[in-house]
Amino acid sequence: NGQAAAWPYLSVLDAGSITADIGGTDIVISANGRTIAARAVAGDGATREVPVIIAYSWAWEKIYAQE
Repeated sequence: NGQAAAWPYLSVLDAGSITADIGGTDIVISANGRTIAARAVAGDGATREVPVIIAYSWAWEKIYAQE
């Protein structure tokens, strides 16, 4: 729904997964330290993938500051 949120990669990796409410939808974020991949899934019953961007904080801020 046009909303974004960010977490430090290591925080997600240490936690195993993080659940957050973003725009009224529960999102589960997880990270894989072996592949350095991150995944986000909407827990809306359909379990659909949500786009993930792995970036330095300054880069992420620039991407979303333009909107």
